[in-house]
Amino acid sequence: MRLFVAIFITEEEIKDRIISLQNKVNSLSGKLKLVEPNNLHYTLLFLGEVPKAKIDILKRELEHVKHVSPFDLELKGIGVFPNLGRPRVFWVSSGKGSEELIKLAKEVRNVLKPLGHKDSKSFKPHLTIARIKWLEPKSGETIRSLIQSYEETSFGSQLVSQFSLVSSTLTPQGPVYQSIKDYSLQ
Repeated sequence: MRLFVAIFITEEEIKDRIISLQNKVNSLSGKLKLVEPNNLHYTLLFLGEVPKAKIDILKRELEHVKHVSPFDLELKGIGVFPNLGRPRVFWVSSGKGSEELIKLAKEVRNVLKPLGHKDSKSFKPHLTIARIKWLEPKSGETIRSLIQSYEETSFGSQLVSQFSLVSSTLTPQGPVYQSIKDYSLQ
Protein backbone atom coordinates (compact mmCIF):
# COMPACT_ATOMS: atom_id res chain seq x y z
CA MET A 1 0.00 0.00 0.00
CA ARG A 2 1.35 3.46 -0.97
CA LEU A 3 1.39 5.67 2.15
CA PHE A 4 2.32 9.12 3.37
CA VAL A 5 1.82 11.28 6.47
CA ALA A 6 0.12 14.64 5.87
CA ILE A 7 -1.82 17.67 7.00
CA PHE A 8 -4.84 18.36 4.79
CA ILE A 9 -6.23 21.80 4.00
CA THR A 10 -9.73 21.94 5.45
CA GLU A 11 -10.65 25.64 5.21
CA GLU A 12 -12.92 26.28 2.20
CA GLU A 13 -11.83 29.94 1.90
CA ILE A 14 -8.21 28.84 1.54
CA LYS A 15 -9.18 26.24 -1.06
CA ASP A 16 -11.12 28.89 -3.02
CA ARG A 17 -8.07 31.19 -3.09
CA ILE A 18 -5.84 28.34 -4.21
CA ILE A 19 -8.32 27.38 -6.95
CA SER A 20 -8.12 30.98 -8.20
CA LEU A 21 -4.31 30.65 -8.32
CA GLN A 22 -4.58 27.24 -10.01
CA ASN A 23 -6.72 28.81 -12.75
CA LYS A 24 -3.91 31.31 -13.44
CA VAL A 25 -1.30 28.54 -13.42
CA ASN A 26 -3.48 26.44 -15.73
CA SER A 27 -3.59 29.28 -18.28
CA LEU A 28 0.13 28.81 -18.98
CA SER A 29 0.96 27.33 -22.38
CA GLY A 30 1.72 23.69 -21.71
CA LYS A 31 0.40 20.58 -20.07
CA LEU A 32 -0.30 20.69 -16.33
CA LYS A 33 -2.18 18.52 -13.83
CA LEU A 34 -3.88 20.50 -11.06
CA VAL A 35 -4.25 18.99 -7.60
CA GLU A 36 -7.91 18.47 -6.68
CA PRO A 37 -9.04 20.87 -3.92
CA ASN A 38 -9.87 18.00 -1.53
CA ASN A 39 -6.39 16.55 -2.06
CA LEU A 40 -4.48 19.71 -1.05
CA HIS A 41 -2.04 18.79 1.71
CA TYR A 42 1.41 19.29 3.21
CA THR A 43 3.32 15.99 3.10
CA LEU A 44 5.20 15.48 6.37
CA LEU A 45 6.78 12.21 5.21
CA PHE A 46 6.30 10.09 2.10
CA LEU A 47 6.56 6.41 3.05
CA GLY A 48 6.10 4.80 -0.37
CA GLU A 49 4.98 1.20 -0.73
CA VAL A 50 4.41 -0.39 2.68
CA PRO A 51 3.40 -4.05 3.18
CA LYS A 52 -0.04 -4.40 4.80
CA ALA A 53 1.56 -6.37 7.63
CA LYS A 54 3.49 -3.23 8.72
CA ILE A 55 0.56 -0.80 8.73
CA ASP A 56 -0.56 -1.56 12.30
CA ILE A 57 3.01 -0.98 13.52
CA LEU A 58 3.12 2.38 11.69
CA LYS A 59 -0.23 3.39 13.19
CA ARG A 60 1.02 2.57 16.70
CA GLU A 61 4.34 4.36 16.26
CA LEU A 62 2.68 7.56 15.02
CA GLU A 63 0.79 7.72 18.33
CA HIS A 64 4.19 8.64 19.88
CA VAL A 65 4.17 12.04 18.15
CA LYS A 66 3.41 14.06 21.28
CA HIS A 67 5.56 17.19 21.44
CA VAL A 68 3.62 19.46 19.09
CA SER A 69 0.55 21.41 20.20
CA PRO A 70 -2.16 22.60 17.79
CA PHE A 71 -1.00 25.66 15.83
CA ASP A 72 -2.18 28.16 13.25
CA LEU A 73 -0.60 27.66 9.84
CA GLU A 74 -0.60 30.45 7.30
CA LEU A 75 -0.39 29.55 3.62
CA LYS A 76 1.71 32.25 2.01
CA GLY A 77 3.71 32.74 -1.18
CA ILE A 78 4.28 30.41 -4.14
CA GLY A 79 7.19 28.81 -5.94
CA VAL A 80 8.29 25.98 -8.23
CA PHE A 81 10.50 22.91 -7.95
CA PRO A 82 13.21 22.26 -8.92
CA ASN A 83 13.85 25.74 -10.39
CA LEU A 84 12.47 28.43 -12.71
CA GLY A 85 14.48 27.07 -15.63
CA ARG A 86 12.83 23.64 -15.46
CA PRO A 87 9.73 23.86 -13.27
CA ARG A 88 7.98 20.54 -12.57
CA VAL A 89 5.86 21.43 -9.53
CA PHE A 90 3.97 24.59 -8.53
CA TRP A 91 3.55 24.93 -4.76
CA VAL A 92 2.26 27.20 -2.01
CA SER A 93 4.62 27.84 0.90
CA SER A 94 3.88 28.65 4.52
CA GLY A 95 4.23 31.77 6.65
CA LYS A 96 3.29 31.96 10.31
CA GLY A 97 3.37 28.46 11.80
CA SER A 98 6.24 27.24 9.59
CA GLU A 99 8.45 26.47 12.60
CA GLU A 100 5.73 24.33 14.18
CA LEU A 101 5.13 22.56 10.85
CA ILE A 102 8.85 21.79 10.54
CA LYS A 103 8.90 20.58 14.16
CA LEU A 104 5.93 18.26 13.49
CA ALA A 105 7.56 16.84 10.34
CA LYS A 106 10.81 16.27 12.25
CA GLU A 107 8.99 14.44 15.03
CA VAL A 108 7.09 12.24 12.56
CA ARG A 109 10.38 11.38 10.86
CA ASN A 110 12.12 10.65 14.17
CA VAL A 111 9.31 8.37 15.35
CA LEU A 112 9.33 6.36 12.12
CA LYS A 113 13.10 6.32 11.57
CA PRO A 114 13.64 3.11 13.63
CA LEU A 115 11.23 1.35 11.24
CA GLY A 116 13.46 2.29 8.31
CA HIS A 117 11.32 5.21 7.11
CA LYS A 118 13.52 8.20 6.55
CA ASP A 119 13.40 10.83 3.89
CA SER A 120 16.73 11.60 2.27
CA LYS A 121 15.51 15.12 1.44
CA SER A 122 15.32 17.82 4.06
CA PHE A 123 11.78 18.96 4.81
CA LYS A 124 10.71 22.09 2.93
CA PRO A 125 7.13 23.10 3.76
CA HIS A 126 5.17 23.18 0.51
CA LEU A 127 1.70 22.37 -0.70
CA THR A 128 1.69 21.09 -4.28
CA ILE A 129 -1.00 22.78 -6.39
CA ALA A 130 0.02 21.59 -9.88
CA ARG A 131 2.40 19.19 -11.57
CA ILE A 132 3.93 20.32 -14.84
CA LYS A 133 4.30 17.80 -17.68
CA TRP A 134 5.73 20.39 -20.09
CA LEU A 135 5.59 24.12 -20.75
CA GLU A 136 6.27 26.30 -23.75
CA PRO A 137 9.75 27.84 -23.38
CA LYS A 138 8.20 31.33 -23.45
CA SER A 139 6.33 30.54 -20.17
CA GLY A 140 9.42 31.22 -18.02
CA GLU A 141 8.90 34.96 -17.73
CA THR A 142 5.18 34.48 -17.02
CA ILE A 143 6.02 32.06 -14.20
CA ARG A 144 8.57 34.49 -12.75
CA SER A 145 6.00 37.31 -12.80
CA LEU A 146 3.34 35.09 -11.24
CA ILE A 147 5.67 34.06 -8.40
CA GLN A 148 6.67 37.68 -7.77
CA SER A 149 3.03 38.83 -7.74
CA TYR A 150 2.19 36.23 -5.06
CA GLU A 151 5.37 36.70 -3.01
CA GLU A 152 3.60 38.33 -0.06
CA THR A 153 0.12 36.92 -0.71
CA SER A 154 -1.53 35.09 2.16
CA PHE A 155 -4.10 32.48 1.21
CA GLY A 156 -5.30 32.44 4.83
CA SER A 157 -4.62 30.46 8.00
CA GLN A 158 -6.03 27.28 9.40
CA LEU A 159 -5.73 25.60 12.75
CA VAL A 160 -3.62 22.46 12.51
CA SER A 161 -4.91 20.17 15.23
CA GLN A 162 -4.25 16.82 13.59
CA PHE A 163 -2.22 14.95 11.02
CA SER A 164 -3.08 11.79 9.10
CA LEU A 165 -1.63 8.53 7.86
CA VAL A 166 -2.93 8.39 4.28
CA SER A 167 -3.09 5.77 1.54
CA SER A 168 -2.66 6.86 -2.06
CA THR A 169 -4.09 4.85 -4.93
CA LEU A 170 -2.91 6.01 -8.35
CA THR A 171 -5.58 6.05 -11.06
CA PRO A 172 -5.67 7.42 -14.63
CA GLN A 173 -7.83 10.29 -13.31
CA GLY A 174 -5.33 11.12 -10.56
CA PRO A 175 -4.53 9.89 -7.05
CA VAL A 176 -7.27 8.85 -4.65
CA TYR A 177 -6.37 9.57 -1.02
CA GLN A 178 -7.93 7.84 1.97
CA SER A 179 -7.13 8.59 5.59
CA ILE A 180 -6.16 5.40 7.41
CA LYS A 181 -5.86 7.08 10.80
CA ASP A 182 -5.98 10.64 12.12
CA TYR A 183 -3.83 11.78 15.04
CA SER A 184 -4.74 14.71 17.29
CA LEU A 185 -2.09 17.18 18.37
CA GLN A 186 -2.08 17.81 22.11
